Amino acid sequence: MPTKSSEQYGRIQKELFAETGGSVIQCIQQMIEQRFGVKDIPNGWFYFPISRGGLEVRNPIVDFLLVRNNLKEQPNPFFALTEDGLKEYARLFSDWKSGEGSSNNATKKFLTYSQYIEGRETRLSGWWAAYKMLQDAPGCRSIELSSRIPKDLGGTSQDSYQGWNAALYEEEIFRRFGTLTIVEPTLIPVGMVSVFKNSKIQWDS
Repeated sequence: MPTKSSEQYGRIQKELFAETGGSVIQCIQQMIEQRFGVKDIPNGWFYFPISRGGLEVRNPIVDFLLVRNNLKEQPNPFFALTEDGLKEYARLFSDWKSGEGSSNNATKKFLTYSQYIEGRETRLSGWWAAYKMLQDAPGCRSIELSSRIPKDLGGTSQDSYQGWNAALYEEEIFRRFGTLTIVEPTLIPVGMVSVFKNSKIQWDS
């Protein structure tokens, strides 16, 4: 079942690449065919990293696949803390009110609920634990890769994105090029490409 985020990605891509039904790959394929007359480019070439001779287009759907099994369907149990917080506030207010005639409370006002919950994730251990959990990024799902996928193409435990792409397009790339290295690494200006990717774009230049 698609998530709301994946549906949003779909709508965005359909708006940006309406002529190809929302497919950025088909859009690039058409551009290459029009400019260079090259057809039948395998999809894997677009997603493979530049260091292997690919175009390194980012596929946002793979990002969802990496964490899908580790996402919590309902974080609601943590928000049960809200009900507990209301009860605790009512208890504290009752305790304070019972001593309203004392000299300590005569000239003071009890905290409003808004004031009481302000910064609760830093003062209350339960809220701190829930806040921290909801801030944590879900772990990536690991997959088993074939022996012909080299380590540098298989990604790492922290970022398995490349590994998923390699597994998805391994057969296609290998069948077309006879290897998973599309272009000899010494012929790829990886450093220059990295500079262009990381440099700021000046739209008025």
